[in-house]
Amino acid sequence: MEHVVEIVASQEQKLSQTGTCFETVSKGIRESLGKMEHIQQQSGVLDEARNQMMNMITSLSAISEENAAASEETASSTAQLNERVKQMTKEAAVLKELAADLESQVGMFKMQ
Repeated sequence: MEHVVEIVASQEQKLSQTGTCFETVSKGIRESLGKMEHIQQQSGVLDEARNQMMNMITSLSAISEENAAASEETASSTAQLNERVKQMTKEAAVLKELAADLESQVGMFKMQ
């Protein structure tokens, strides 16, 4: 009977140790779950920041495209203006020649 009492005592000790180990494991699992929830929350924050960054990049891309189109229009307008200035310069030279011819022809009719 003494042997049975020793076995029961040993089993009670082992059961107590198992309970302690179970509590340690259970505590670790709860801590892990808490940390996993924190990671999940931070992932949501990072996902939102990523979405905002993508929206900003999309907006910047659209602005860049608009600026490029405006630059092309400005270059085209400048080229047209340059051509018109060249044409006006030629026409001004022709007018100057005509004015000189007119002046010399009117000079023939001047009385002295």
